[in-house]
Amino acid sequence: MTTTDPSLSDSVKCPLPQKLNSLDAARILLVDDAPEITALFSIVLQREGATVWVVDDSQSTMNLHQQFHDIGQPLNLIILDWMMPDMSGLDLARFIRAKDDQVKIVFLTAYYDLIHQEQVEEVRGELWAKPIEIKTLVDNVGQVLSRV
Repeated sequence: MTTTDPSLSDSVKCPLPQKLNSLDAARILLVDDAPEITALFSIVLQREGATVWVVDDSQSTMNLHQQFHDIGQPLNLIILDWMMPDMSGLDLARFIRAKDDQVKIVFLTAYYDLIHQEQVEEVRGELWAKPIEIKTLVDNVGQVLSRV
């Protein structure tokens, strides 16, 4: 089925893809130093109904997480790059987990085969391989968010 954007004039119609999975009300933080990845993921997840924030370093992640926690609007999910320039994703997850035992954490990495699962389990996280298909990303995010 093709839908159109009603804000466009009758002479210009643009097909919009249907939502793959409803992520309405999800509060997601994307942490990656690759802007091409975060830009695409942000657009896709917002299209699915999520509210998405994007940061590219560990300090910004810690600050933003704390701000949301302080105002009583915690994040539902943090998707972290495993390898970042200022701090590893694992160390960042350890920091966050020490302050927040509710947020779901997913590591996204091109080094999937080199990572020990015990490290991921230590912070009660999940590990996804890069590259990731858009449909797989959305499906996986929906599955993670649906877990209690």
